[in-house]
Amino acid sequence: YVLNTRSGKKERISRLFQMHSNKQNPMEVIGCGDIGAGVGFMVAMVIFSGVRGRMETSDVPKFFQGLPIVLIAASIVACSFLGFGGLVDGLFN
Repeated sequence: YVLNTRSGKKERISRLFQMHSNKQNPMEVIGCGDIGAGVGFMVAMVIFSGVRGRMETSDVPKFFQGLPIVLIAASIVACSFLGFGGLVDGLFN
């Protein structure tokens, strides 16, 4: 079951699709890589939301407020994920 954030109700997933630019491919089975990509994306979003929360409470110079500080923070988070490349051989090759 998945929580629908609009209605606040738990809903059962009846169909899964692999989405491309203009195509929907129905999926019967999801592999570990697909689940891992979704979990990795969720972890990145959680980490970045924590960074955004800290940015809102910090004293940022006026010329860095808004998009510039978000881009700087996103690049720092991306660099931190590159650090995981040394943990598994050939992760980013």
